[in-house]
Amino acid sequence: MPFIWLLVLLAALAAIGFVLGRSRALASGKGNIRNLHSLPSYYGYNAALLSAVPALLLMAAWLLIQPVIIENRIINLIPETAISEDSTRALVMSDVRRIAEGLNTAVAEAALTDAATRSLDATTTDIRQLLGQVGVALGSEVQPAVLNAFKFFGCLCCWLCFWMIVLLLVVAFN
Repeated sequence: MPFIWLLVLLAALAAIGFVLGRSRALASGKGNIRNLHSLPSYYGYNAALLSAVPALLLMAAWLLIQPVIIENRIINLIPETAISEDSTRALVMSDVRRIAEGLNTAVAEAALTDAATRSLDATTTDIRQLLGQVGVALGSEVQPAVLNAFKFFGCLCCWLCFWMIVLLLVVAFN
């Protein structure tokens, strides 16, 4: 789910919190604003902030921590034999990210299907040429270990994004 959709979803939940908080305050005052300690809109603002702020803080923390978690998990999948003498793990990780971006671009431009992306094999497919056709340049040939790291990268990103959305909704509704 794109980041902007999450913000729109949280804004909608905050708006619902505002309406529910305001209407609950009016109901507790039996429809008379004078029976309330504060204006009804203040109760609505309080409910909106209580639903939006914790969720936004969680999302900010998650978006800062998620890349570190992903990189630490992926870096262990790449064996020393997949790293050439003139390369480092960080360069191989950047290749994994570039492959992910390139294959996502290929799927978006309908050059590949999502199923074809998942079934790519580095030994039989020239992935470097395939990505070059959609405008993504790679410094070297894609090795099987790097392609496997990309596949795990995609799965891990989807899995973590799913759980971020679930936790954001739980925090926003509490």
